[in-house]
Amino acid sequence: MKINTVLGQIAPEDLGSTLVHEHLFVEGDFFVDLYKRDNMEERYKEILDAPLTLENIGLVARAGLYSADNLLLVEPYHCLHELQAFRRAGGATVVDLTVDGLGREKHFQRLPKVSKKSGVNIIAPTGYYIQPSHPANVAHQTVEEIAADMIRDIEEGIHGSDIKAGVIGEIGISPGDFTDEEKKVLKASAIAQKETSVPLTVHTYGDPPGKWNGFEAIEILQRADVDLNKVYMSHIDWTVAQEENWGCALKAARRGVFVAFDEFGAEWPLWSQDHSSEPWGYISAPTDLERIKGIKRLIEEGFEDKILLSHDIDQKLRRKVFGGHGLDHILTNVVNLFVYAGIGREILVRFMVTNPRRLFS
Repeated sequence: MKINTVLGQIAPEDLGSTLVHEHLFVEGDFFVDLYKRDNMEERYKEILDAPLTLENIGLVARAGLYSADNLLLVEPYHCLHELQAFRRAGGATVVDLTVDGLGREKHFQRLPKVSKKSGVNIIAPTGYYIQPSHPANVAHQTVEEIAADMIRDIEEGIHGSDIKAGVIGEIGISPGDFTDEEKKVLKASAIAQKETSVPLTVHTYGDPPGKWNGFEAIEILQRADVDLNKVYMSHIDWTVAQEENWGCALKAARRGVFVAFDEFGAEWPLWSQDHSSEPWGYISAPTDLERIKGIKRLIEEGFEDKILLSHDIDQKLRRKVFGGHGLDHILTNVVNLFVYAGIGREILVRFMVTNPRRLFS
């Protein structure tokens, strides 16, 4: 099976080292209205509409979802700089999951240019994220109509172009509230996946402990007779607080899906991002070493063939030009943590080359 990239089709063996969940151009500033609170501290109000600067980047790092500018990744040079660093580190392919409603409709035609200049394969997406980001048409469409749009993106091209999507997702589920509209989109995604055989990925994030709605998503896909070997659950690292000893990730892998530890480099400090732990029962993000402990747990249980890696860089402060870790972080920094944790460097090849190739084959 050939794989659609923004520059045409490639063979699975040409994927090389692959990041399965990234955002090259993205407009996520709608998050500010979702997360800001009436009782926020005055200092956080100062960054709501302010540009990201050296002076305020420390504060933005503690509440990145309060800064609209931090959530706008639209500069071609910044994107190219990241891709070139990834390429120099040995990277070959980036799966871009910026769907319509997050900026695909504005920026997808930029992808071929940065792909050609950097030498990095880019796989473009189709689908929709969480409901607050859905374009207006989604509310009125049927499951079949949404599926037809996705299939057209994959088989004919995105918005009438010759750029064909090669992945479905990230299909969004709102934290703690899997809405009817989101279920409609997921059911449409199942139809499109079965018709085209391209991989499908589901986004979950921030669910209250014990209530990870990823299992419901997997059940919907199972009932639709989707091959779960073509599905990966994004952000599995965020299930660290769901069950002890990475139980949630293990249960997902046992269902047959791939699990993506795709937030490497996101080591936010305490009381960060939405500046509150009360609704969800945890504070801060897992560290990279904690992620590797989760990976080690899955390896011990025999699921090394179900693990994928990425960074999900969707904020400026995580890009190199703003002092962040960048797209080469796993290949240049995290690899040393694998060795520290007693996992051989060779296993990284399985996670970044072999497993993505199997997923996309």
